Amino acid sequence: MKQRPRIYYTEKDKALMWDRWQKGDSLHEIARLFDRGHSSISRILGETGGVRRQNLLDRSGSSIREYPVHQLS
Repeated sequence: MKQRPRIYYTEKDKALMWDRWQKGDSLHEIARLFDRGHSSISRILGETGGVRRQNLLDRSGSSIREYPVHQLS
């Protein structure tokens, strides 16, 4: 089996993953959008423990740190 080239997901791609996951799509369904396996999507969502992160900006608008965004369901 030939190894696929590595994909670097953009912030827009990651936002789409989070939106679809929060709507209830399975990892397999989301992975099909990117022509990848579900494990590549679970890695993105699992990096933060399943909690979507929001960037904290300094006064100049530069990102300085990421903090989890807690959403109540």
